[in-house]
Amino acid sequence: IIGSIIPLLIYILWEFITLGVIPLAGETSFTSIIATGDNGTKLALALQSLTGNIYVTFMVRVFTIFAILTSALGVSLSLLHFLADGLSLKTKPGLRHNIFLLLLTYGPPLIVVHWFPTSFGQILSFSGIFVAVLLGILPALMVWSGRHHLDIAHGYKVPGHKLSLLITILFFSLVIGQRLWSL
Repeated sequence: IIGSIIPLLIYILWEFITLGVIPLAGETSFTSIIATGDNGTKLALALQSLTGNIYVTFMVRVFTIFAILTSALGVSLSLLHFLADGLSLKTKPGLRHNIFLLLLTYGPPLIVVHWFPTSFGQILSFSGIFVAVLLGILPALMVWSGRHHLDIAHGYKVPGHKLSLLITILFFSLVIGQRLWSL
Protein backbone atom coordinates (compact mmCIF):
# COMPACT_ATOMS: atom_id res chain seq x y z
CA ILE A 1 0.00 0.00 0.00
CA ILE A 2 2.78 2.43 0.88
CA GLY A 3 4.58 1.66 -2.38
CA SER A 4 1.44 2.66 -4.28
CA ILE A 5 0.58 5.69 -2.17
CA ILE A 6 4.00 7.38 -2.59
CA PRO A 7 3.82 7.56 -6.43
CA LEU A 8 0.15 8.59 -6.19
CA LEU A 9 1.01 11.49 -3.88
CA ILE A 10 3.89 12.58 -6.14
CA TYR A 11 1.60 12.40 -9.18
CA ILE A 12 -1.13 14.43 -7.45
CA LEU A 13 1.46 17.01 -6.39
CA TRP A 14 2.78 17.16 -9.97
CA GLU A 15 -0.72 17.67 -11.39
CA PHE A 16 -1.50 20.31 -8.77
CA ILE A 17 1.70 22.22 -9.55
CA THR A 18 1.47 22.09 -13.35
CA LEU A 19 -2.27 22.71 -13.58
CA GLY A 20 -2.09 25.38 -10.90
CA VAL A 21 0.86 27.34 -12.27
CA ILE A 22 0.79 27.05 -16.07
CA PRO A 23 -2.03 29.03 -17.70
CA LEU A 24 -4.25 27.64 -20.45
CA ALA A 25 -3.53 30.44 -22.95
CA GLY A 26 -0.65 32.82 -23.51
CA GLU A 27 3.04 32.71 -24.38
CA THR A 28 4.03 30.08 -21.78
CA SER A 29 0.82 28.07 -21.66
CA PHE A 30 -0.48 24.58 -22.26
CA THR A 31 -1.92 25.73 -25.59
CA SER A 32 1.44 27.00 -26.86
CA ILE A 33 3.28 23.89 -25.61
CA ILE A 34 0.80 21.59 -27.38
CA ALA A 35 0.91 23.68 -30.57
CA THR A 36 4.69 23.24 -30.87
CA GLY A 37 4.48 19.45 -30.53
CA ASP A 38 7.00 19.55 -27.71
CA ASN A 39 8.37 16.37 -26.14
CA GLY A 40 8.31 17.73 -22.59
CA THR A 41 11.19 20.19 -22.39
CA LYS A 42 9.01 23.26 -22.92
CA LEU A 43 6.91 22.27 -19.93
CA ALA A 44 10.00 22.49 -17.74
CA LEU A 45 10.98 25.83 -19.32
CA ALA A 46 7.45 27.19 -18.84
CA LEU A 47 7.54 26.23 -15.17
CA GLN A 48 10.95 27.88 -14.79
CA SER A 49 9.76 31.01 -16.57
CA LEU A 50 6.59 31.30 -14.48
CA THR A 51 8.20 30.52 -11.13
CA GLY A 52 11.57 32.16 -11.76
CA ASN A 53 13.29 29.19 -10.14
CA ILE A 54 16.01 27.25 -11.99
CA TYR A 55 15.67 24.31 -9.57
CA VAL A 56 12.13 23.74 -10.82
CA THR A 57 13.49 22.92 -14.27
CA PHE A 58 16.05 20.57 -12.76
CA MET A 59 13.43 18.75 -10.67
CA VAL A 60 11.03 18.47 -13.63
CA ARG A 61 13.78 16.96 -15.77
CA VAL A 62 14.75 14.51 -13.01
CA PHE A 63 11.09 13.56 -12.57
CA THR A 64 10.71 13.05 -16.33
CA ILE A 65 13.85 10.92 -16.57
CA PHE A 66 12.75 8.65 -13.72
CA ALA A 67 9.21 8.39 -15.11
CA ILE A 68 10.55 7.28 -18.49
CA LEU A 69 13.18 4.94 -17.04
CA THR A 70 10.81 3.14 -14.67
CA SER A 71 8.25 2.74 -17.41
CA ALA A 72 10.82 1.51 -19.92
CA LEU A 73 12.33 -0.95 -17.46
CA GLY A 74 8.96 -2.44 -16.56
CA VAL A 75 7.90 -2.78 -20.17
CA SER A 76 11.23 -4.14 -21.36
CA LEU A 77 11.41 -6.75 -18.57
CA SER A 78 7.85 -7.81 -19.39
CA LEU A 79 8.75 -8.06 -23.08
CA LEU A 80 11.89 -10.05 -22.30
CA HIS A 81 9.93 -12.62 -20.28
CA PHE A 82 7.12 -12.64 -22.85
CA LEU A 83 9.65 -13.47 -25.57
CA ALA A 84 11.30 -16.10 -23.37
CA ASP A 85 7.93 -17.78 -22.78
CA GLY A 86 6.81 -17.47 -26.40
CA LEU A 87 10.06 -18.85 -27.78
CA SER A 88 10.38 -21.47 -25.01
CA LEU A 89 13.76 -20.11 -23.92
CA LYS A 90 15.05 -20.30 -20.37
CA THR A 91 16.21 -17.14 -18.65
CA LYS A 92 19.32 -17.75 -16.58
CA PRO A 93 21.44 -15.43 -14.48
CA GLY A 94 24.20 -13.70 -16.40
CA LEU A 95 24.49 -11.81 -19.65
CA ARG A 96 25.96 -14.68 -21.65
CA HIS A 97 22.81 -16.85 -21.29
CA ASN A 98 20.36 -14.07 -22.16
CA ILE A 99 22.14 -12.23 -24.98
CA PHE A 100 19.68 -13.43 -27.64
CA LEU A 101 16.68 -12.31 -25.57
CA LEU A 102 18.35 -8.98 -24.83
CA LEU A 103 18.99 -8.41 -28.54
CA LEU A 104 15.37 -9.26 -29.36
CA THR A 105 14.10 -6.94 -26.61
CA TYR A 106 16.33 -3.92 -27.06
CA GLY A 107 17.55 -4.27 -30.66
CA PRO A 108 14.43 -3.15 -32.57
CA PRO A 109 13.83 -0.05 -30.39
CA LEU A 110 17.49 0.97 -30.70
CA ILE A 111 17.37 0.59 -34.48
CA VAL A 112 14.16 2.64 -34.73
CA VAL A 113 15.53 5.39 -32.46
CA HIS A 114 18.78 5.47 -34.44
CA TRP A 115 17.11 5.75 -37.86
CA PHE A 116 14.07 7.82 -36.78
CA PRO A 117 15.13 9.88 -33.73
CA THR A 118 11.96 12.02 -33.64
CA SER A 119 9.51 9.13 -33.99
CA PHE A 120 8.87 8.57 -30.25
CA GLY A 121 5.70 10.69 -30.19
CA GLN A 122 4.33 9.11 -33.35
CA ILE A 123 4.99 5.59 -32.11
CA LEU A 124 3.49 6.44 -28.72
CA SER A 125 0.29 7.59 -30.44
CA PHE A 126 -0.28 3.98 -31.53
CA SER A 127 0.09 2.61 -28.01
CA GLY A 128 -3.63 3.05 -27.29
CA ILE A 129 -4.42 0.57 -30.04
CA PHE A 130 -2.10 -2.05 -28.57
CA VAL A 131 -3.42 -1.45 -25.06
CA ALA A 132 -6.99 -1.85 -26.28
CA VAL A 133 -6.14 -5.16 -27.93
CA LEU A 134 -3.89 -6.58 -25.19
CA LEU A 135 -5.82 -5.41 -22.13
CA GLY A 136 -9.35 -5.25 -23.50
CA ILE A 137 -10.20 -7.46 -26.44
CA LEU A 138 -7.84 -10.40 -25.81
CA PRO A 139 -8.89 -10.95 -22.17
CA ALA A 140 -12.56 -10.82 -23.16
CA LEU A 141 -11.94 -13.32 -25.96
CA MET A 142 -10.00 -15.57 -23.56
CA VAL A 143 -12.90 -15.55 -21.09
CA TRP A 144 -15.36 -16.24 -23.91
CA SER A 145 -13.25 -19.17 -25.13
CA GLY A 146 -12.72 -20.54 -21.64
CA ARG A 147 -16.40 -20.35 -20.70
CA HIS A 148 -18.13 -21.33 -23.90
CA HIS A 149 -15.72 -23.46 -25.92
CA LEU A 150 -13.31 -25.09 -23.49
CA ASP A 151 -15.71 -25.28 -20.53
CA ILE A 152 -12.96 -24.47 -18.01
CA ALA A 153 -14.65 -21.59 -16.17
CA HIS A 154 -15.76 -22.58 -12.70
CA GLY A 155 -16.65 -20.52 -9.67
CA TYR A 156 -17.28 -16.78 -9.85
CA LYS A 157 -18.71 -15.34 -13.05
CA VAL A 158 -19.22 -11.67 -13.80
CA PRO A 159 -22.89 -10.74 -14.24
CA GLY A 160 -23.97 -10.30 -17.81
CA HIS A 161 -22.20 -13.34 -19.21
CA LYS A 162 -22.05 -13.05 -23.03
CA LEU A 163 -23.56 -9.55 -23.07
CA SER A 164 -20.86 -8.07 -20.81
CA LEU A 165 -18.16 -9.70 -22.92
CA LEU A 166 -19.71 -8.36 -26.13
CA ILE A 167 -19.97 -4.87 -24.62
CA THR A 168 -16.31 -5.05 -23.58
CA ILE A 169 -15.20 -6.15 -27.04
CA LEU A 170 -17.37 -3.48 -28.68
CA PHE A 171 -16.05 -0.73 -26.39
CA PHE A 172 -12.41 -1.54 -27.07
CA SER A 173 -13.13 -1.93 -30.79
CA LEU A 174 -14.58 1.60 -30.72
CA VAL A 175 -11.43 2.84 -28.97
CA ILE A 176 -9.33 1.31 -31.76
CA GLY A 177 -11.63 2.73 -34.43
CA GLN A 178 -11.49 6.22 -32.89
CA ARG A 179 -7.70 6.11 -32.73
CA LEU A 180 -7.42 4.95 -36.35
CA TRP A 181 -9.95 7.58 -37.47
CA SER A 182 -7.99 10.40 -35.79
CA LEU A 183 -4.77 9.48 -37.65
